[in-house]
Formats: sequence, structure tokens, C-alpha cells
Amino acid sequence: MKTTTTTLLIALAPAAFLSRPAAAAGEAPKPVAIVGGDVQTVTQGLIRKGTVLLKDGKIERVGLGIEVPKDYTVVDASGKYVMPGFVVASARGIGVSGFGGGRGRGGRGGGGPTRGKLSDGFDPYAFTVSLALASGITTAFLNPGGGGFGGFFEDPVGGRSAGISGLATVMKPTEGDLASMTLKEPAAILVDYAASSPAGKFEVREKLKGAREYLDKRESYEKDKLAGKDVKEPPKDDEKEMLARLLEGEISARVTATEVDDILAVIDLAREFGIKVVLEAATEAWIVADEIGKSGIACVITPRRKQSPNRFKAGPSGSSDELSAILARSGVRIAVVPPTTTLGTGGIAGRDLVTFPLEAAFAMRGGLDERGALASITIGAAEILGVADRVGSLEAGKDADVIVLDGHPLDYRTFVEKTFINGKLYYDKSESTFFSHLERRQ
Repeated sequence: MKTTTTTLLIALAPAAFLSRPAAAAGEAPKPVAIVGGDVQTVTQGLIRKGTVLLKDGKIERVGLGIEVPKDYTVVDASGKYVMPGFVVASARGIGVSGFGGGRGRGGRGGGGPTRGKLSDGFDPYAFTVSLALASGITTAFLNPGGGGFGGFFEDPVGGRSAGISGLATVMKPTEGDLASMTLKEPAAILVDYAASSPAGKFEVREKLKGAREYLDKRESYEKDKLAGKDVKEPPKDDEKEMLARLLEGEISARVTATEVDDILAVIDLAREFGIKVVLEAATEAWIVADEIGKSGIACVITPRRKQSPNRFKAGPSGSSDELSAILARSGVRIAVVPPTTTLGTGGIAGRDLVTFPLEAAFAMRGGLDERGALASITIGAAEILGVADRVGSLEAGKDADVIVLDGHPLDYRTFVEKTFINGKLYYDKSESTFFSHLERRQ
């Protein structure tokens, strides 16, 4: 009798038996040729029976009829699906000490660090790292919300600055290799604005104004210094330094906003200060999709999220199954995430990141085309995270983050067979104690 995916997830055991890196940390990956599979490049279409060459941690070539050099390890992907690893635009707890579902469910229990960078708490041997690899996740935006990570924005007694709830990181689940885990840090500033009180909104705006003034003073100082003037350097301020990076467009602001009025308020904030903004949740964004598209704001959404219409409003309100499609038609960059953005072992398919691609399938149910659905979990998500030059598609020169699947990624029956990150084989289903005996349902 074949074991179902649900039974599998309930039976998961310690990480050491789930996946085993093929190359030790710091060891240069051997050149690899993945041949014969249907190669979904995402940006350049589908290549039937194509070849992907991986060398020195990068994608060397992608195409049809490529001659494989003699010194390459050949991976036969005939009848399989080859594509870039999944990029999660909002996640919690992957590879961070103190996260991962709590004791008894794959987590390590306890709390993570409460100060400094999120990467200070990275654990390359965490169970969640193994789960991510087995799920085909090769890049993830770690959201520190709810985790006690205040970053630069904590006050002297351990609280947080009003409206600023922390700094986020983009990571790779490189099991056993701590040095390769951080892809971008900081990646974004979490801003509590949409749901804030008028006083909270005012404080956020004042902080941004203060950062703008701080930036002007620093620039003026640098100009005077270059001109040979005897000037005193303005005192440095960590909070203003990070907000200045936001104003200069180096990083984005993450803001959760579900209702129309809050979304419009965030659009006004972005326009006033000229900052990059990524909306999370954005349940009612379908109502003002054109306004969002014109503003350049991106959205990280859950297509299945339900919100009842507000009976006290005369206009449209609530959620729409067509949210993804409507936003895409309005030119809004989108990425999808499941209802729970952690890696769970509860066995309910589509609930969390273990079966992450299913959320893209739900987006298709609402009218998004297949190309857009695949982009929402690969290149589209990478663009929102600011790492599309490194990951999200199969293109020469990009990081060799590649997965081999036994079927289409949006099919609930599909298993990940191999996961490569930076050219290294970090997960092989055939060698996984709790996955190797499972067969794809026909």
C-alpha cells in the first residue's frame, strides 16, 4: 500500500535522518549536469529534455543539445521536472534557534536572540532547515515579527520603537554550512503603520522625517569634507542610519495592511517619502489594484485568505478569490505564501510551507495563469526580496539553486527528489530515511 503525503508528514523524525548534504561545508561543489528533464526556466520558458550545467556554485549553461563535459557528475532527470528552487517571500523560523513549531513538533523550543541581527540566531542543523530542503525551498525571507528580534530598533529597556518592529533577512537553508545561509541582511524594515493609531502613524512619519534630515546632514558633511572645510562630523545614530537606507532605496519597508483604507494610507506614505514598500496580507487589495500598480508597491498575499465583507460599507469590501489575477492584471508584483508561514509537521497539505507550491495552485484557481503562478513562488518573489540577480530563475550566471521534481510543481502529488543550493546537493529523496519509500500517486 502506498503511503500518502499526509501520513508522511505525521511520521517525520529528527533532521539528521531526513536529508544529508552531499558536500561538507566549505568544500567546493563538483560540476553537475542535470540532463533529460523538462526544464522550467521561469523567465525563458520550458525546455523539453533540456540540460542544466552547474559549476563553481553558479548555473553555467541552460539549454537544449548541450554537450556535457567529461568531468561533470550527470544527474538523469528524464521524465522529471527541473526548475529553480522555491523562493518564499515571507517565512518564520527556518533555521533560527528557538523557532520551528515548538517542542515535540520539530522545533527546538526556547527563545532566539532578542538583540542584534537575525542571522546571529541561525542554526544550520535545525530541523526546519532539513524540512525546507525536502520541500524544495532554497531561499526565504525571514520575518522577525513575533520572534523578539528588534534589531537596531530596541530601546534601552528591551522594548521596540513605536511603528518599527524589526529587521528581516533573506536566507538559504544550507544545511551544515552557516557561512552560506545569509543571502541579504538587512533585507527590509518591518513597519507597523497601517493598523497603528493616529499617534502611531504620526510617530512613524516623524521618524522618517528625522532620518531624512539626518541623511541631509551626513551628505552636507561629506561635501564640506571633500571641499577641505574644517567641519565636525554629525553624531551617528543606528536607527536613523537604517531608516536612511530605506529612504535611499537600499531596502524596503514591510507593512501589513488588509483593508482598503489602510492600503491607501500606506500608498500615501510610500509616495510622500519615496520608499519601497511591500504589502503583506493585502486582502482587499483587489479593490484598489490600479492604485497599487501605479505606486510600484509589491504584495505578498495568501490567495485563500478569507475576509467577510463589511456590512457597514457601501462599496466593495472583503476578500476575493481573484485577488492574485486582479493584481497581476494591474501590473502589481506579487508573491504568494500559505496561511501558515512556518514549516509544520501536522500533515495537512497546503496549510504551511512544507507544501508551499499549492498556494500558487490556489492562485490559478482564482484566474492567475500558470506563468504568473510559477513566478509568484520563484522570480516574482525574488524580485520583491531584491535578490532576483541571484535566484528565482534558471539563467547562466545565477546561483545554482535547482530542484528536481517527480511531477509538475503545482500538482499536489509531486515530491521533491533533489535540492541543489549553490551547486551542492543538499537533499536527495532516494537517501532520505523517511521519504525514499514513498511513491508518487498516479
